Parts: sequence; structure tokens; C-alpha cells
Amino acid sequence: MTSANEFTVVECAVRQLHARYADAIWRKDFDSFADCFTPDCEWLLSSGAVLRGRDAIQAGIKANLARFTRMLVTVRTPIVQIEKDGSVSCRVYLTEQAAFLD
Repeated sequence: MTSANEFTVVECAVRQLHARYADAIWRKDFDSFADCFTPDCEWLLSSGAVLRGRDAIQAGIKANLARFTRMLVTVRTPIVQIEKDGSVSCRVYLTEQAAFLD
């Protein structure tokens, strides 16, 4: 069973990750954005595309954000679960507001 303290620490870490993700997008800081992911990760996009690895994710966000002057990402409250084996899963909803270059 997960203690309340352990859950609080994990949820805080997840919220910090989401905050860094949104901040990196706003600032178009592609290095900081890539640092939100592990080197061997997969990013599943709503379009159905799958980007594998930190380098592919960094290239993907750089290409995507080139179409916008700014993008504001608002992240909702995460739904966090600590599994019996200690792994963490999370689901979150977000809103993107973007200003196209044109």
C-alpha cells in the first residue's frame, strides 16, 4: 500500500514535470522540452504519430512550433496511480492555445 506521503511526493513530481513541459513550449526551449522525456521514451500524439526517443521528440516539437508565434499549454490536474511494483502511471488532459505565424 502506498503511503499518503509517498503519493504526495510522486504527484508533486508529476505536476512539476507538467509545468516544465508547458513552460518549455511557451518559451520554445527545445532542450528543456526534450529533457521532459527519458532517452528511450515514446511520445504518442493525438494524430496517431509515435515519436521514439528524445532526439525525435525534440525534432518533432521544433518542427511543430515553427508554425506558431506562441503556444500556451494549460495542464489539468493529473490522475496519478502508483502501481504495486512501484511504477507510476498518469493520465492528464490539456488545452493548447496557439497563435499561427500567419
